[in-house]
Amino acid sequence: MSSKIRKEFHSPKKVEVARQKYIEGEITSKEYHEIEHKERLRYLRGNIWDDIARKNAKEDIKEYKKEYIKEYYQRPKVKEMVREWTRKYHSKPEVKKRIREYNQRPEVKIKQKEYRQKNRGWINKRVREYNKRPEVKARRKSDLNWVIKERVRSNFKDAMKLYTRTGKIMSSKKYGINYQKILGHLKPFPKEIQDYHIDHIKPISSFNFINKDGSTNLEEVKKAWSPSNLQWLPKEINQWKSNKLIKPLIKEEQEKLLQNLRKGKHY
Repeated sequence: MSSKIRKEFHSPKKVEVARQKYIEGEITSKEYHEIEHKERLRYLRGNIWDDIARKNAKEDIKEYKKEYIKEYYQRPKVKEMVREWTRKYHSKPEVKKRIREYNQRPEVKIKQKEYRQKNRGWINKRVREYNKRPEVKARRKSDLNWVIKERVRSNFKDAMKLYTRTGKIMSSKKYGINYQKILGHLKPFPKEIQDYHIDHIKPISSFNFINKDGSTNLEEVKKAWSPSNLQWLPKEINQWKSNKLIKPLIKEEQEKLLQNLRKGKHY
C-alpha cells in the first residue's frame, strides 16, 4: 500500500475530528469507535487490491494500530484519565479485598518475589520517576501529614519484613496501627523535619513479633507502634541511640547530648 493511501487511511478528517471530540469528552468511546469503523469500511470498499496488496494493507494497519495505541497512552490527558480511573477502581472495597486475597496466595508471593529480584533496576527507576513528579514534590512541601504518614508506613513495612517470618500481609489497621493517632501524638512537627527521625522509645528489636507457631504476634506489633512508644529525635541522637533503651530526653537534655555528639564525644 502506498504511503499516500496509507496517509489517507491513517488520518481521515472525520476520524481526527471524532478523536478530538472524544478526548474533550464530547462523545463517548463507543461513538468514536463507531465513526472509526465506518470510515475504515468506506475506505476498504472504495479500493480494490489484489491478494498481495490486501496482505500488505493488513500488516500496515496492524502496525499502525500498535504505534497509535502506544502514542495514544503517552498523551498527558490520557495518562491523567487512566490514572484517575485506576485510582477510583482500586479504592472500591470489593476490589481491595479481591487484590488482598490474591496477593496472599503462596504461589503469587513467590512470583512477586522473583519478579522484584529480576526487575529491581526497573522498579527503582520507576520509584525515582514517581518521586520526581511535580505533584509529588509539591505535596511533600505542602502536606506534612502525608509526608509523616509515609515515613511511618515505610518504617513499619521494613520492620515487618525484618522481624517477622511473613512480612506485612494485611492492612496496617488489622495489625492495630492507627496512623491518625500516631500523627496526632507526633504533633507539633519539628520545623527542620529533615533533621529528625521518628524513634521507637522501646526499640523494635526488643519486641517478640513471632509466636511459637511462626505467626505474627499482633499484640507485640501493636505495642511497638503505639503512639506513646514514638517520639521525635534529632537524627544524630537517634543514630547514637540505635537499639538502646533509654528514658525519653527532655529538650535541654537533647540539646546538650547533641552538642557533645557533634564534638565527637561518645557515651
